[in-house]
Amino acid sequence: MRIAFFPVFIISPLPTVSPVPDAFLYHLRIPKRKFMMTDRPLNPDAENELPQTVENAAEPATTTDAAQATDTSDLQTPPEAAPLPEWLELTDFTEATKETLLERSRQVQSHLSDERFNFKAAEALYTQLRNRMRTLDEAEREEARLKYEAQAQSEEEKEGFEFQRDTLSRELSNHYKALRDAKKAYYEGIEKRKQRNLVEKKAILEQIRTLIEGSGNSIKTDLEALKALQTRFKEIGGVPAAQSEELYRNYRALLDQFFSKKAQERELIALDRQRNLSAKKALIERAQEIAQNPNTRKAIEEFKALNEEYRRIGRAPKEESEALWQQLKDIADALFAKKRSEDEAYRAERQANMEAKQALCLQVEAFVGFQSDSFKEWNEKTREILELQKQWDSIGAAPREVAKDLNKQFWKNFKDFFRAKTQFFEKVDAERQKNLEQKQALIARANELKESDDWENTASLLKDLQNQWREVGSVPEKFKESLYQEFKTAVDYFFERKRNRKNLQAAEWDKNLAKKQAICEQLESLAAANSQEVETLKAHYHDFNKIGFVPANQIRNIQERFEKAIKAFLAASGLDSEAQNAIQTELALKSIGDNPLAIKQLRNKERTLRTKISAIENDIQLWRNNLEFFAASKTADKLRAEFDTKIQAAQAQIKDIQKELQVIEQAIQADKEANRATDTPSEA
Repeated sequence: MRIAFFPVFIISPLPTVSPVPDAFLYHLRIPKRKFMMTDRPLNPDAENELPQTVENAAEPATTTDAAQATDTSDLQTPPEAAPLPEWLELTDFTEATKETLLERSRQVQSHLSDERFNFKAAEALYTQLRNRMRTLDEAEREEARLKYEAQAQSEEEKEGFEFQRDTLSRELSNHYKALRDAKKAYYEGIEKRKQRNLVEKKAILEQIRTLIEGSGNSIKTDLEALKALQTRFKEIGGVPAAQSEELYRNYRALLDQFFSKKAQERELIALDRQRNLSAKKALIERAQEIAQNPNTRKAIEEFKALNEEYRRIGRAPKEESEALWQQLKDIADALFAKKRSEDEAYRAERQANMEAKQALCLQVEAFVGFQSDSFKEWNEKTREILELQKQWDSIGAAPREVAKDLNKQFWKNFKDFFRAKTQFFEKVDAERQKNLEQKQALIARANELKESDDWENTASLLKDLQNQWREVGSVPEKFKESLYQEFKTAVDYFFERKRNRKNLQAAEWDKNLAKKQAICEQLESLAAANSQEVETLKAHYHDFNKIGFVPANQIRNIQERFEKAIKAFLAASGLDSEAQNAIQTELALKSIGDNPLAIKQLRNKERTLRTKISAIENDIQLWRNNLEFFAASKTADKLRAEFDTKIQAAQAQIKDIQKELQVIEQAIQADKEANRATDTPSEA
């Protein structure tokens, strides 16, 4: 598999801001046509001179008034402007089956009740669906006709051919009818809302007319009431286009009448415009603060809201209005220039991310097909690919048009590697399952022999089974201890029976056990007192080895206690590790001299310790492999801590065993050298 390099389309930056007001509207994403319904200037404060006479006292409405008097429903983002969901996108249905067509149609039907459903896109999609369905119907009809005519007995019978569309075709037709009905209901709802808006706005005109005719209130109260009515008039949505112009004309006429009547309060109007001036200056200051926000997207959203608030404020004095408007426009120009610059940097960053991810896709592809029989090699490869995963996760998003394919390619190869790794470990598990069956067979054989009274032969057979047990490889971890205990129980049962046949020996062995326990107690007391009487230690060691057999079930315990007591004595004596090892080696050699079988026991113990180290190392390797499996789980940290604790304890145990093994090896080596010296004739 080779990575596909996808083209990146660079979108041209927005056009340079024009000094005329139309450019400002472009940046604020305000539909320009809303402000072309009147020949008044775009600045809401334009032509804002105060009325000088009663005849010239009409208050001109701002362009916002004109816009609000028309249908404002398209001030919101139309459904057609929103990104199309996948189920509404046009698709090549040239080879599609009826079932595929119906599946897409059912998806569309499930969204018909969405608040802002895109009927235009849906109708375009249904054009494709229906055209393909007609093609399929025609093919089926032609096939049915030919088949019918082939079976007809006469020309007259051939003319009786009729064709019925199947349920899939009829279901698609019903879906299309449901779409048209939903569209009709949707636009009927819009028209009803416009009619309600028209009724509300006409009611407001009647209230303004009541103010003009005289409400009996003060001028200030009437002005506040008028402003409240104007605000409400602006907040109400659009009205039917046929009534829009007349409604707005009546609205302007009533405002003209109101301000003509109030012309004598020119000074009050001037004061109101001074307040508007202060409010607009405050908004300019807020706009400057917004422009300092490092989050440009959020700053633009806040600025748009502030701009709408600016336009809703009444007029300011003419001599200062244009300067304020230009100041607000300059802030907008700077904001959108900054936004264009950030967009270009964002696109460049995504392009760099795409190139970096393409390079990683090529690297991960090299892991596909990896095979090995080595745990170590699998673990090394796993660490390498997980490092690539970390790099992938650290890289930001790529361009949308290539991101999906890049992700698909990277993660497919990533998963293929781990799928092969899983197969490898499944093979290992199969081998362990085979070992499990072998050990279960050994257990069954031991259970067969444990009741035998052929003591010598059976003892030999059971020892052979023990050797075979040690040669069989690892089994699944959950069975390891239980299998060993079951096997050991069967073997111990036989040898316990064998030992119990000699009661006199058992009594003697109990006495020997008591003597050895006494020696252990003396050594433990010396260790507790931090004694340095090494010669006393050697004497006790000699006495211990001279003592005969102890009960079989106590052999390991008393031996472990004796060795532990010796280690405790040496540890408490203050001697360095080299001196302690020398003493232990001397003691081991002494045991060889005291007991001819001691060298064999030491060799057996050496093998046992080496086997134990190998088993612990296998356990450590298994735990480390498990850590790799659990690395992506939610409880990975907890599991890692548990396994790390196990691994550290096992490593410490290996060190202790290695120290003991070193002493035994030195003793065996010293015995070899002594024998070699004895066998070599001295020179004359």
